Amino acid sequence: MLDIFDPQEQSISDDGWGTSLYAPVTPLYAPVTDLLAKEETHIKQSPQSLVFENQDILALVFENFTIDFGSSIFKVNQRDLLNAALACIACTDPAMNTLWGNMDSFIPLLCLLPSCKVINDKYIISGAICEQDWVQFDAYARRIRSFTLKHDAKIASHVFIQLMEHHRSPLLPAL
Repeated sequence: MLDIFDPQEQSISDDGWGTSLYAPVTPLYAPVTDLLAKEETHIKQSPQSLVFENQDILALVFENFTIDFGSSIFKVNQRDLLNAALACIACTDPAMNTLWGNMDSFIPLLCLLPSCKVINDKYIISGAICEQDWVQFDAYARRIRSFTLKHDAKIASHVFIQLMEHHRSPLLPAL
């Protein structure tokens, strides 16, 4: 049996256990002030928050940090991009895409692999590369859009053959 004690509460007085359950009754209409308040909060987004929600705009901002390998500010731009990627989740992907987008060495990718070692001033692959290592390698390799190819005497010549033998897809898929 349903008894109404208050216009704001309903009671089911006999639930078989001798207890009463109360639940608020929602009004059939919402006050006009509540509707206006909801609209205002939806409309009032700061321009800054809109920028951080738009990955295309962030990508354009970080393109201004484009890395020029011959430039004296090369290291500064790299550090700034890394700091931006670490400072804000919204900035992580666009900053990392710019940071890794143009490469002039394969060494940063090799250093992602735990089996990469430096022996006698040469980078080599020592041991197996597990699936999780390839996942991380691929996540960064996909970001590379431009690669300046040059001979790097610091990388042992057989490293690339080892990588190609163990990796089932292109090493730099975005090129």
